[in-house]
Amino acid sequence: MTPESLEAGYWQAYHNFYRWSNIFRGAWVKDKWADKLRHLAYSGAWKKLEPIWDFIIRAKHVDSMLPALETVLNSFDNSDIKKGNLSMNLATKTNQRI
Repeated sequence: MTPESLEAGYWQAYHNFYRWSNIFRGAWVKDKWADKLRHLAYSGAWKKLEPIWDFIIRAKHVDSMLPALETVLNSFDNSDIKKGNLSMNLATKTNQRI
């Protein structure tokens, strides 16, 4: 297998996995409506707007987007995410990848 065919296969699988129908299917298996909405909001915003997020990450402006991300993840009654913890965890993970 050539590197080109491997990369082409990766991108084909990626596009198939993140189709809207699969995002909705993933959300539908959640028990609570709040969890379904969170899954749709997060997956839709992250994967369907990936070029925008890529630009924000490369421009090192993730910190300015954390309030929006926290709002999406906290808005739907998520007791697992404590306000403030997400900013610290996401900023740490993001800085490690850059």
